[in-house]
Amino acid sequence: MSDSSQTPIFDAREVAQALEKVFPSAQIAWEENLSPSAQHAIVLGPAHALACAQWLKKDSPWQWDFLSNVTGVDWTDEALALQAKARIKSDPSVDPESLPKEGYLAPDTYFYEEGEKRIGLLNRIQKVQSERINKIWNSRKKNDTLNSLHELVILASIIEKESGNYEELNLI
Repeated sequence: MSDSSQTPIFDAREVAQALEKVFPSAQIAWEENLSPSAQHAIVLGPAHALACAQWLKKDSPWQWDFLSNVTGVDWTDEALALQAKARIKSDPSVDPESLPKEGYLAPDTYFYEEGEKRIGLLNRIQKVQSERINKIWNSRKKNDTLNSLHELVILASIIEKESGNYEELNLI
């Protein structure tokens, strides 16, 4: 990479290797991101994810103040994601109607402080997506094809899933 603005401030492979040394029984994978952003990922299995995050904050050479793109539903193993969703839905303290619907969380990098309430973060993410959806809706050519913002989100989700081509996602 010749553009210094794209040079990462750490080497994701180096971080993954350090995690593997500290947590030898953890599921740890490094995934290369071939998009222009080149934001590579370290994918952690759910059994050690919290311990790894705590180590990265408190005991690692980096002692990071925050982690980005930390989710429990983007695990590469679809069965694990389904288990996580089932646990959330079976938690009596969670109102199923309060869970965000597909397409209403804006994919992006979000910064948060330790101790920030989950609902506050979700509200920020939903607000960003709502603003994006409204901007697209208000700039569209008027027609009878789509009757609501919700239909727009559904159509976008269908197109995204059908594309199957990562390079086309920005166009979608």
